[in-house]
Amino acid sequence: MTRDEAFLQAILETPEDDAPRLVYADWLEEQGRLGAARAQRWLADGNRPWSHTPEDGPATWTWFVWSADTLRCWEQHGLNDEGMLPRHPTIALPGQKQRNETADGVVIEWWDFTSRQEAERALMDAWPDAEDAR
Repeated sequence: MTRDEAFLQAILETPEDDAPRLVYADWLEEQGRLGAARAQRWLADGNRPWSHTPEDGPATWTWFVWSADTLRCWEQHGLNDEGMLPRHPTIALPGQKQRNETADGVVIEWWDFTSRQEAERALMDAWPDAEDAR
């Protein structure tokens, strides 16, 4: 098992404990993986993918593209910002981005993943290294 895998295993075993995540972020930064380190710190700040289990399918973990319209839509339906990607930097995750338009014209875009670990790894891999990337 590599050090990278060991850190990820520790995070997986205690997903709500941010200490392993912050130690991992420091290690990633020492390795020159600045985007991945920033993603881990953002996750340690309480940001998580939205998890849900539809009636007709398996559990899914989702990251939503940030937009003011999406946030307003969430608020109107009594939802919080769980699963909302940060406004900056702009992050393009791997896989097919899905899109839907609500009846009142709000466009919502998102990516679905089959596990929390997969969703967080995609975020870590996609987070830009440049601090001011937009």
